[in-house]
Amino acid sequence: MLLEEYIQTHYGTARGNKAAFLRDNPQILPQELNRWINAKLKLNLQTGEIYKPTSKTISLIALPTVSNLNSVIQLDQEQVEQLQRCAVHAKYSVDKLLNQLIEAEDLRVQLLEEQTCISSSVSVQSLTTKIGNAFKGLSGKSEMYEFSRVLDSLVVQLLDDNLLALKVRPIDIAESEHLVISRTAYYWYGGNVADRISKIFGTIDVYLWNEIFDPRSDVVFIGGASNVTISYLVCQRLCQLFKQVKTEYKKSLGKFINARSKEDIANDYMARFVSGALEPVRMMYDEDTQLALFEYAGNKYPYAMN
Repeated sequence: MLLEEYIQTHYGTARGNKAAFLRDNPQILPQELNRWINAKLKLNLQTGEIYKPTSKTISLIALPTVSNLNSVIQLDQEQVEQLQRCAVHAKYSVDKLLNQLIEAEDLRVQLLEEQTCISSSVSVQSLTTKIGNAFKGLSGKSEMYEFSRVLDSLVVQLLDDNLLALKVRPIDIAESEHLVISRTAYYWYGGNVADRISKIFGTIDVYLWNEIFDPRSDVVFIGGASNVTISYLVCQRLCQLFKQVKTEYKKSLGKFINARSKEDIANDYMARFVSGALEPVRMMYDEDTQLALFEYAGNKYPYAMN
């Protein structure tokens, strides 16, 4: 953690924060402190040592600990830094943030035990409405950046509403309904949409092979319960919109190009359009969750994963 970040976290960002820090650490001279801050020196939160070239230490404010019955669990430096960043972002003290997180989790467990959770059907209906409202301003004439902006805003909204699970335990892994996409659409842009959406919402997409002459492509999303439902609904809506984009583009090609050439040109255009429209959007990734999802998919759909 940077020394400057430590001062801002514990002494605030207002004028006089450095003076307050120096009062607690009289062995440090003001000019030394300014020089260290300008050099962006770091601080060891466990020992209080400021990274070389100096070996002086400061008086540390106690590190957060978690009591476990008769023992005390000491958080490591990385966990403390993560906790302090979250506290600064939430504009809470570390203690208040920890208390709120613990109370929220305890309440969630109680609600689950009492079976007072909202039914899945209501949840799906709510998600369908939310996603429908997010995309209602898009059409076949929308530009790449408009798709990117809408999708990015939707991700932020879902995270703010706590509708996306960042980590998924193996026992909580769920599957979406099978999303049916025409094979041609899947080849040119549907597969790219499914892959990108799965990365955005922390799921994995599995392409279920059909018979060679079957014109359909079935895709299933695997991950947390709400994540797979969101992935399914967003992918379904985007494929519908991209189909409209393709139709509008073919119209713009004019009447002097034969139908086969129009189709080929439009397919190439859609491959580029989808890549551009979905490229800037943020992604969710947790290594343990991804490993669990791929293990589940490998056991459930070995023919599709090989």
